[in-house]
Amino acid sequence: MRIIEEMRRTRNIAPSLFFEQIESGIKTTEEFVNDQTKKEKDMFDNYIQLFEYKKVLQETQTILARHNHPAGVVGGGIQEDRSQPSINMDGPDENPLMGHSINLSYIAGTINTDEVHRF
Repeated sequence: MRIIEEMRRTRNIAPSLFFEQIESGIKTTEEFVNDQTKKEKDMFDNYIQLFEYKKVLQETQTILARHNHPAGVVGGGIQEDRSQPSINMDGPDENPLMGHSINLSYIAGTINTDEVHRF
């Protein structure tokens, strides 16, 4: 009890406001920690989503390479054609899919229902 009284005196706060100030500080810190935790979870979820998008693009690139170059299929497996440019998002001028007529026969995978409009 003596330590609390000394802290109150050093801060020059009325006894009735001392604990209110401490409680307010704790609530502010709690809100900050909760906000940071939520942001960290959102960042991780976005990372996972980007990783899944990357896998879909890689599989699509493989299918497109096989569709454009059937000789790349050997023994039931797929050889990746390194002469084909990789799909990137640097800009429309560098995207190998722009300006080409491509028909897709199939793409296998799972897409969240809220992401269907993107595909």
